Amino acid sequence: MAIQEFEVAIDKEPNNSEYLRGLGWSIYSNGDEMRGLAYLHKAIDLAPTNVNILTDLAAAYLSIANISKAKEFAERAVKIKPQNTLAKEVLKTIHSFQKEFERHLDKPMVEASRKSLYGSNVTRIYQFKVSLKERPNIWRIIEIKENQMLSSLHKAIFNAFDRFDEHLYSFFMSNKPYDKESEYTLPDPDRHEVGKYANRVRIDTLHLQPGQKFLYLFDYGDEWWHEVELIGLRDEVSRRKYPRVTKRHGKSPSQYADEGEQ
Repeated sequence: MAIQEFEVAIDKEPNNSEYLRGLGWSIYSNGDEMRGLAYLHKAIDLAPTNVNILTDLAAAYLSIANISKAKEFAERAVKIKPQNTLAKEVLKTIHSFQKEFERHLDKPMVEASRKSLYGSNVTRIYQFKVSLKERPNIWRIIEIKENQMLSSLHKAIFNAFDRFDEHLYSFFMSNKPYDKESEYTLPDPDRHEVGKYANRVRIDTLHLQPGQKFLYLFDYGDEWWHEVELIGLRDEVSRRKYPRVTKRHGKSPSQYADEGEQ
């Protein structure tokens, strides 16, 4: 729907950089990476100092592990607006990812072993158990690829618990409720502060370890709290679509109290 809306808008204003940015990111997030990047590049050509477009390009290139390109755009964004929280956070994530990548380069035998077993298209799969805090007997097992965004995990949880009405949400990676330092959230045009956004951070850059837990809050009004635990990691070559739900336990409660059970 977002792609269709942006396409209509661009038909009317073909050189609107913000419309092109929105279309590019929507297409990219929908899986057509090269086409999405083409629109983002067209947007930055029209508005070369737009920090939001630069940050989107940095995040997009990071998600396909093109560290040099990601770093280039993030550094440009920070140079233009040194106090921009989001740009600084993306650049920090890129540095962290680069450090992790270089650490793995120090282990050639491990990498050679992975490639010989799986080939060059190997993907690391993260397996999460997501439980309702107040009803821990209701849980789902969700698998997601290492290069997908934290926002994709939100969408998987949303679908896994049979919800139908989107709301704001937050992940608290410290496992502490309302911990702003570790919060990743959905961009909210009504909030003035700039935070760390779930659609800008890859799963693998969070450096999660098996057994690690964090919190997920959906709907700030009704406050659906979830405990998320990383229960497994594996390498896989697969054409299956991710994220995906592999196991369900317990019926999904109604999203709103005045409705019947799902």
